[in-house]
Amino acid sequence: MDNGKKINSAKKNKKNDYFYKIIGVQFLAIAFMVILLIIVCRLDADTVREKYTSLMLKDMSWHEVWASAKETAMFVFRPVDIDSVKDNVTSQISEDTETAEAEEQQTKTAGSEPAEEEKTEKAQTEKEETTERKTAEVMSLFSSDSQITLPLHGRISSRFGSRIDPISGEGAVHKAVDIAVNEGTRVGAAWDGIVTEAGNAPKKGNYIWMVHKNGCETLYCHLSELLVKKGDVIRAGEAIALSGNTGYSTGPHLHFGIRKNGEMVDPLNYITETNGYI
Repeated sequence: MDNGKKINSAKKNKKNDYFYKIIGVQFLAIAFMVILLIIVCRLDADTVREKYTSLMLKDMSWHEVWASAKETAMFVFRPVDIDSVKDNVTSQISEDTETAEAEEQQTKTAGSEPAEEEKTEKAQTEKEETTERKTAEVMSLFSSDSQITLPLHGRISSRFGSRIDPISGEGAVHKAVDIAVNEGTRVGAAWDGIVTEAGNAPKKGNYIWMVHKNGCETLYCHLSELLVKKGDVIRAGEAIALSGNTGYSTGPHLHFGIRKNGEMVDPLNYITETNGYI
């Protein structure tokens, strides 16, 4: 009877041991799966591939293999440096922000060029309007007498209209009247007016342009000396220059022109000549 109880007790203990072994194996399997899952989640594919390639290319002993395995395991289980990641992200954001700001500044700069150009044009327009207003104010003080004052007296050496150019020998249109005089002869203004240009040009030589109240503009060319400058207010007959032979000229004379409504007209329409002299 006692032997039967012992046998049953042994069978029961053996069954319990088997059950505990199964439970233990399942626990180990689950633990292994959890660890494997953690490893897979933390793996960096590029880094593991690099490690794997490095191992495969080397002819290592089992000690070196074991050391490499330990190094890889340490990499897998090493804690993530959150501050380092944050710094990298912040640095990237800063670089992107700086790039965006630079592009925006460049766009603003490019956009400011037309504004500067418009500002310059506006300033130029205002300057011209101011000049015209001042000219009109000065003109209002002038006499309305349209009688011309002769710039000088002399012989008419070339009339207004078609002619043979004395230098080139070709046909040309002469848009003024030439008055032959000695060099240094006094040249006076034809009407009250304002000097709009006073300078030198290859063909005109030393020259003067004036504007007058009657709407005419007068031109004086080939002068030896200028006695006025741009902006000067001049009375009719007042000396503005001395005659000469400068520029495109064959001898001392005054090239005298009149422009009306933008067109050059014959000065002899305003001047009375006597036997080829004025």
